[in-house]
Amino acid sequence: MKSSLEAPEKQIAEETTAKPTTTAPVIDTSKMSAGKAAALELAESSRDPLDERGSFASNLFIGRFDFDRIFPYPKQSGEDVAAGQEFLA
Repeated sequence: MKSSLEAPEKQIAEETTAKPTTTAPVIDTSKMSAGKAAALELAESSRDPLDERGSFASNLFIGRFDFDRIFPYPKQSGEDVAAGQEFLA
């Protein structure tokens, strides 16, 4: 007789096997007008998702210092510098 602490092999397999999950949209667009739904889709698709490393600030908050992500700061192109100087003049 097995003790109550021993799990049957079938139960172990069921608990450790990854089950496929289907993701439903977070926002229900079925009751929106077509234009509003399209605008929402455009706004959501233009978001910049964080990669698996997280943002620099969130990592800094928990004690991870990944300064390679922010230094050296990218240099502006000559055209961009000229446009900025013209704007400031």
